[in-house]
Amino acid sequence: MYFGGGADATAYPSAFSKSDKFTSNPNGDAPSVTASRNASDKTLYDSPADQDCQKNYIVYLTDGLPTQDNEANSRIEALPDFSGITGSTKCDGTESNGKCTDDLAKWLHEADLRADRPVVQNVTSFWIGFGDDVASGTAFLEKVAQRGGGKYYSAADTAELTEAFTEIISKILEQTTTFTSPTVAVNAFNRTQNLNYLYMSVFKPASSYRWLGNIKKYRVTQDGEIRDVNDNAAVDPNNGFFENGSQSYWSDMWPTAPTPRWAARRVN
Repeated sequence: MYFGGGADATAYPSAFSKSDKFTSNPNGDAPSVTASRNASDKTLYDSPADQDCQKNYIVYLTDGLPTQDNEANSRIEALPDFSGITGSTKCDGTESNGKCTDDLAKWLHEADLRADRPVVQNVTSFWIGFGDDVASGTAFLEKVAQRGGGKYYSAADTAELTEAFTEIISKILEQTTTFTSPTVAVNAFNRTQNLNYLYMSVFKPASSYRWLGNIKKYRVTQDGEIRDVNDNAAVDPNNGFFENGSQSYWSDMWPTAPTPRWAARRVN
């Protein structure tokens, strides 16, 4: 509900009126910090997934298997298109506690959490088991991470925990791409006119000083439309991203995703 910017006290009362897990007595916990609420409607979360091309992640650190974690099962099973995404109307976990954990991770990864924004807004989750008691839950956490589109890590001490966080950050950076502003060449003989080619540089963020990247070249028509080397529309009008299959003038292959390996040019 947080990433989707939803959940109110009427539909999801457990999010606003918590009880002690073991005694079932109200404990008076506040539902969340004020900063997590929508400024214009405090019954709604302020979704952090508010950019069209934004990547969203959860890194979950745990010391073992879930305990007494069943209060939200029915609400998880009632999430939009839950059965279509998970393949079942009910959570399929065999655990007595936390049986919906892997189903929720899969739903977060494949559902569109912000239908009001262009492109699918989802969440990839990474899981870290920390401590000596986590071994018994390895298979469970590996399944949750796999269904959530991420990976599970086991850490027995602070050194391994640091290594796990470092690798997760590196993987997140590998899944993001940095664009610069497009450039249209100027006519060298008449500075008041532009040429009909557009150039776009694309970089892949990394933890090192050197970022791999490439330069893409497309043609701009008199109507301002961007065309690829095969004279096909290069940009999807529905979301403003390059079309899957659009081919730069400097690429020998048909791209299927915006990654630096597309182009023949590498920028150091």
